[in-house]
Amino acid sequence: AQQRARQTKMRRRLVKIRTLVRQDRRCRILVWTGAKPQGTWGHQGCGLAPSTVSSLRRDFAGAAMLRRPGGCTTTAFGMSVGLQADPTVSIRVELLQTWLEVVARTKVPEAALAKVWAAKKKQLAGPRRWSKVSGPMGAVIATLHDLHWQPSCPTRWTDPTGKVWNIDPKGGGIQWHLAYVI
Repeated sequence: AQQRARQTKMRRRLVKIRTLVRQDRRCRILVWTGAKPQGTWGHQGCGLAPSTVSSLRRDFAGAAMLRRPGGCTTTAFGMSVGLQADPTVSIRVELLQTWLEVVARTKVPEAALAKVWAAKKKQLAGPRRWSKVSGPMGAVIATLHDLHWQPSCPTRWTDPTGKVWNIDPKGGGIQWHLAYVI
């Protein structure tokens, strides 16, 4: 309910930003410095369903006047503000990056974490997984499934090409590799 309220306020802000962008295209930055943080705050803790991410993407592109009728939204993001600003990339990368930071800092034994991961993964198998998501672990598992990755354990994932990613959460720079693959 709280996330929905944030997104409602964000949409009102986007209407105002669009008015400014019509006057001066440089105001596009307000979408990512004002509206995005307001509407996505806390998503790392609960995740965002693909339908919500798509809605955010449409709203951001509309407010920043990136997309034209019949045009490709991905191309519009890539050519004007960069793909890293595309919510389908940025929100997922932020979630995975936060998850790896949590795993790196946790005092929970790796075996216990893997046991909970396996139970959560089983719970989220199948359709309508986002209605069952709770907490950051569930959000990461559901997001990886949405990307057609196989989340074997908290730090070992298999991408759609079959490449196994054994991630060292204490090692730096992995988010850039994930952003490229996502």
